[in-house]
Amino acid sequence: MEASDNSAQAARSRRTASVLLAALVVLYALAVVVKIAREPQHFQLGFRTCYAAAQAFSQGLDPYDVPNLHKLDPRVQVSYGYPPLTLYFFLPFAALPFNTAYLAYLAVKALCLAALVWMWHRWFLKRSLDGLFLLVCLLGFNFALYWDLAAGNVTLIEQLLLWAGLYAYLHGRLKTFAVLVALAASFKLTLILFLALLVIRRGRRRRYALFLGIGLYAAMLTCSSVIYSEMTIVFLQNLQRFTLGLHRADLLRPSHPPASWWLFNEISAKVCERLGAPMAAEPAAVVAYLTLVAVVGLVTWAAVRRFLHVFRDDGYLTVIMVFCLAYLLVVPRLAAWSYILALPAVYYLALKTRHVNALLVLAGAAALSTSATQPPGFNLLKDILPAYYPLLLAFAFWVAGIRFCMRAGAQAESRPEPAHPAPG
Repeated sequence: MEASDNSAQAARSRRTASVLLAALVVLYALAVVVKIAREPQHFQLGFRTCYAAAQAFSQGLDPYDVPNLHKLDPRVQVSYGYPPLTLYFFLPFAALPFNTAYLAYLAVKALCLAALVWMWHRWFLKRSLDGLFLLVCLLGFNFALYWDLAAGNVTLIEQLLLWAGLYAYLHGRLKTFAVLVALAASFKLTLILFLALLVIRRGRRRRYALFLGIGLYAAMLTCSSVIYSEMTIVFLQNLQRFTLGLHRADLLRPSHPPASWWLFNEISAKVCERLGAPMAAEPAAVVAYLTLVAVVGLVTWAAVRRFLHVFRDDGYLTVIMVFCLAYLLVVPRLAAWSYILALPAVYYLALKTRHVNALLVLAGAAALSTSATQPPGFNLLKDILPAYYPLLLAFAFWVAGIRFCMRAGAQAESRPEPAHPAPG
């Protein structure tokens, strides 16, 4: 009796601590939103570009021409970064005075953030109010959520569409899933890769949903290329230049954590330069990146197949989380806010994979050094690690997810089948 009372009291204490932590995180988040709202001169510079592009578009000017945007807003220094059809999303904001549009857009983003965190809690993690998860959302992956709010990008809107689609996927509404993924991919083109999740479903409905998603995605791209052919060409040229530019870090490397393509690009450039073979840097980067894509794809496929063979009914949620991390590993272009996708995935897998090897943790802690002098080879690690920390963290959790799927499938297959009584 006393033991049960102690456990109940401990549970109440944990709930109280979780609620208090959640309250502190929410209050801090509200303070951040208020600060962003009060300082339009410092925040949401990405929205400034979108606002100016929508104004230029409504006036018949080229929204991808930086001088046109600069005339409308002298603070705009970059081209519009999304396909032409997405300009219609920003036209209602462009019809408002900038300060009003700024606050309206921030309010939309804040509502999307609240809805997204609620969806993660209720639909995917299936937990009551969890202060620790809210803290992970606040701090996770170099403040990915803050990056998006401060920069004024559309990632939270994309993510809301994507996760609503993933919820539909979990409940077998595959056509709804395909439509929502296609809509999310209208901004971030590579999100269309999430339609690959339909391949592991059973039945003919997955084929219809796949055709619907690809068809809608292709229709949007076709409309852009036919109706706004010149703008589409400029958009694709900009996309190629900023995604696949090689060895021009001073011009192209973003200030936020890039993707695996940039990691291999930078490593190959430095290694080949030290070896006296700079011309080999580009082929080495291409081979390394394509190898990573192949390995991640094949290993994820094998682990998912093995896991779903045993956990067909309730295994799709785990598969979604592993797929989110695999996506981040193979996409050639990412930004700091792209890692919002990893927040529920890493928390879910951390809850699933409770066993942690203490020796690995000790080795990782011992490898960290504050010394300005590093042994040969470790200087490169010191240069690479800070910028690519979110990517490497996503890789570590992807490995943990793959290990969990493979071990769970193997353990389930090794269990002896229950004995059936002989007939009669």
